[in-house]
Amino acid sequence: MTDEINVNHWGVYKAIPMDNEQIWSDLTRIGIDPQERFDKRYRIKAIVGKGLRGFVLGVLDTANNRIKCAIKVISPELSDDQDLHYRITRSVLRCKDLKHKNIVTIWSHSQADNGLWYYTMEYVDGYSLLHIIRDGQCA
Repeated sequence: MTDEINVNHWGVYKAIPMDNEQIWSDLTRIGIDPQERFDKRYRIKAIVGKGLRGFVLGVLDTANNRIKCAIKVISPELSDDQDLHYRITRSVLRCKDLKHKNIVTIWSHSQADNGLWYYTMEYVDGYSLLHIIRDGQCA
């Protein structure tokens, strides 16, 4: 990897290391090369998480003055799920104009050149809800 992840800059000690072989294999399997820009525009800087529906990547948006943002990439196994696509589209359109300190701003959704669906959103530094619950900070 040519760029090292600055964990402090991303504020995610819990970020999955880019050299994690399983994650690298999973990303490669679905057509994402962490050393290349995603959809020609987003430079991958961190793998924030992995869930049932896909990955969340910490990226720099090179088309918008290198703004730090997050991208949720939907697993290709779900790309043909029209109901899921409809729900995501509806959610993005409804949430796009919401502005509140407790709501992550969603900017857009699109289909990448490699066929993967994704949506972009504000990147928020901090702990996951699971971490807060496990740490006993939430009653």
